[in-house]
Amino acid sequence: MKKSWEEDRNKIIGMGDNSFKKSYYPELQNKIKELEAANQNLNTIFNCTTDCFVIHDIEGQILMSNKQCKKLFENCTQLNETNNILEIINKSISTSNINNIWNYVLHGNTEILQLAFKQKGNKNKIFIECSLSKIIWYDKTAILEVMRDITNQVYYEFELKQAKEKAEESDRLKTAFLANLSHEIRTPMNGILGFTDLLSHVDGLQDEAKAYITIIQNNSERLLNLIGELIDISKIESGVMTLNLEPVNLAELLNKLYVIFNNQAISKKIDIVLSNEIDYYNYSVLIDKVKIEQILTNLINNALKFTFKGHINIGCKTKNNKLIFWVKDTGIGISKESIKLVFNRFYQVKNSVTEPGDGSGLGLAITKALVELMNGEIWVESEIGKGSVFWFSIPHITE
Repeated sequence: MKKSWEEDRNKIIGMGDNSFKKSYYPELQNKIKELEAANQNLNTIFNCTTDCFVIHDIEGQILMSNKQCKKLFENCTQLNETNNILEIINKSISTSNINNIWNYVLHGNTEILQLAFKQKGNKNKIFIECSLSKIIWYDKTAILEVMRDITNQVYYEFELKQAKEKAEESDRLKTAFLANLSHEIRTPMNGILGFTDLLSHVDGLQDEAKAYITIIQNNSERLLNLIGELIDISKIESGVMTLNLEPVNLAELLNKLYVIFNNQAISKKIDIVLSNEIDYYNYSVLIDKVKIEQILTNLINNALKFTFKGHINIGCKTKNNKLIFWVKDTGIGISKESIKLVFNRFYQVKNSVTEPGDGSGLGLAITKALVELMNGEIWVESEIGKGSVFWFSIPHITE
């Protein structure tokens, strides 16, 4: 580069007669100094950058490179063997592919490659990211290559990938373990529940004994529910829970839930009301019935738990091509601070009326995860002393 500039400089200074030199020589000197300063700045930038810069012609012959290239080339066994960039790249990319890349770049496009070379002195590899662009160099078409050593980044990403795979495998093993544990625990627990139910119907049983049996039954059911919730949250975390869409009649689904929970509501002297804002009976929708029932069951259980007078309203409507469900109660309500936390795992709304430690704090977290699994969203509106409304929406898909 320096030799070519000196040749051009001498030509400029030497041209023309004496009158021309007298008229334009000072101006030419200033221009030359400016160009030389610019050229010096360019060389400084070219050599100070941490990236490697290589300029070569379309045949691959290297025309210019910076100091970083020398350091990089010296560290790679294959890069010291030739001065032709095509031969260098061909050590990582096949000839047919490099021809396609060359044509792509010569049409004004930028191509980014990842190359790998043997490291000098050991069996490790050096990975290089290479960006190729077309430029004009001394009135001729040339290629600018900007190369960067990304070896550490490649190995780091590889380690991250391995760690991710190990974590996913750990999640799968955890889910399988919990499923097996669930089976092993459910079998004896169902036996306990069955025999305590038989004991509760024995004639002449004292009230104190009946109370003990009821405690055994309630805690056994809570344990079974906790196991089910732990398995659900584990499946969601490990990504093994899937959707099973099927045609579902919403009227039948809501009526089924009404029958299940009505006796419990009557025992608390509150009403359950179903709202019909769409024509449920004339068509079915494609939803995961089991998961919708699980979501509504969690929300209705919560409403019953915190409602001591008034009613619970359950319903569904359509809006903007979505199915919107709600469970509204006239219970104790939720504070603004707690609303932000109710969907967090293991969070329980503090309430002196309910038993301490009642529930696992996983129900609403699972509910939110199930809604999001169906590409939906869930939210809550509440006011202390006036009750709460839990809403969730999912895509409205008809048969």
